[in-house]
Amino acid sequence: MRSRKLILGLSAASLTLFGCGGDGGGENVAGVWIGNYTVQLSSQQTGNAPKGPVCLELTQNGSQVSGKGWVGGYLWESNFNGTISGNAFRGTVTGQTLGNSQITVNFDGTVTSNQISGTVTVNGNTYNVNLSKDENKTECGWASRELVLAFGEALGRAYGGSDDPFVRQLISFISEVPTIDVNINGQTYQNWWACIWEIRNKVTPSSPTEITLGAIINPQKLDPNGNIEFAMWQLYNTDPNIGLDINFSSQPINENFDSSAPGTGSNGAYYVYRYAPGSSKYILLDATLDDEYKNEGTVLSGEPFFVSECLGTSQYKVWMTQIPFYVRFSGDYMDSGTRIGNGSFSSPPNAPASTVTIPALYIEVNQCTP
Repeated sequence: MRSRKLILGLSAASLTLFGCGGDGGGENVAGVWIGNYTVQLSSQQTGNAPKGPVCLELTQNGSQVSGKGWVGGYLWESNFNGTISGNAFRGTVTGQTLGNSQITVNFDGTVTSNQISGTVTVNGNTYNVNLSKDENKTECGWASRELVLAFGEALGRAYGGSDDPFVRQLISFISEVPTIDVNINGQTYQNWWACIWEIRNKVTPSSPTEITLGAIINPQKLDPNGNIEFAMWQLYNTDPNIGLDINFSSQPINENFDSSAPGTGSNGAYYVYRYAPGSSKYILLDATLDDEYKNEGTVLSGEPFFVSECLGTSQYKVWMTQIPFYVRFSGDYMDSGTRIGNGSFSSPPNAPASTVTIPALYIEVNQCTP
């Protein structure tokens, strides 16, 4: 299993630069830089200080710097252009948000002993940024905007479309996307992208809501406006719904699906291959005992890597986790409304004989004051 990192607007940034003398440009900044952006709360605000991930892939020609940039929660694989003069580093990343708005992110920093510290400005908001060079990387390996939007299409099956605000928030948190193998109708396919979100909504502390959402996407077919192939699932009305208890300890889950149209209030699973506009093949699960999701217990990793701004009265905190799981379901195999046989989906391919462990996300939604 290999994994690819994604950024999150709900993401972070840090960058290190090394060497000196760059053909008259100053410090040598060519390479991969990763880190975080952070901001301090005002005295009127409540919640946690926002932060997110950043990654830059830079090349250098004298004082001119170019490459690609990812700014968690804002930009995915967008063009970077900048300069280096002595130890002064400046540049911009321009691209489109998930909502198709044009956006420019400005960097202004100082290179000191293979570190860059300074500020990053997004939509008129200025954050502190600290970046370090990763000598072991040749690329960021984070997700493209196309892949993030494809996950939005998958989750939209449960939440009324990829433009749903909750869906947009969840896909902007993606920070690491592993690849796993799947079995569809008896045939195994390798290296599909997967993401699992475990969400605990504590906006109403007396009755927190817990949800598991998962999606697995064919990397060869991920155009939200054209051909796309994916499976998705949701746990909503079980107890527990996620693999972490309120003390962050692992707890196992093994639940059956009862719906082929996931939505609020159901445990549902769905597979679809849209091969042309208005035409798709899909599985209508039969809600038997072999339609199930198993999580052997989620393992939480460290501190949150992303903390959102206060959005209305809600703030999202996002952790990396590890989840050992399998998912499988079967039922009528349909082609644009016509039954064409029996269909099945499983990951890993030999489920339920074994599970596969992948990086995933644990998300808390807490109250805040903007």
